[in-house]
Amino acid sequence: MRELAVASASLLGELEQALPAGEKTVAAVLGQALPADQTLSKAATRRLAHYLMEAVRRLEAQSVAALGAGDVIFPGTIPGAEPGDDWHDAGR
Repeated sequence: MRELAVASASLLGELEQALPAGEKTVAAVLGQALPADQTLSKAATRRLAHYLMEAVRRLEAQSVAALGAGDVIFPGTIPGAEPGDDWHDAGR
């Protein structure tokens, strides 16, 4: 459990440093964080980075009062996407 906590804290630190550099850097950090046998395709990692960056932008735009009240707005999913869809081959 301790190792998981340390790894999570490390990843969050790396992501925090990568955010100002943009989506490509965030995607690289996300790709490196996964075990070698579970690495996402570059396209999937880029989409995840895009979602993360959009979530950060939306959270920054919301008031602390709204966030404290649980009135949080996150970005939606890819239009038309269904759980389990294999989007990395769709060229999106």
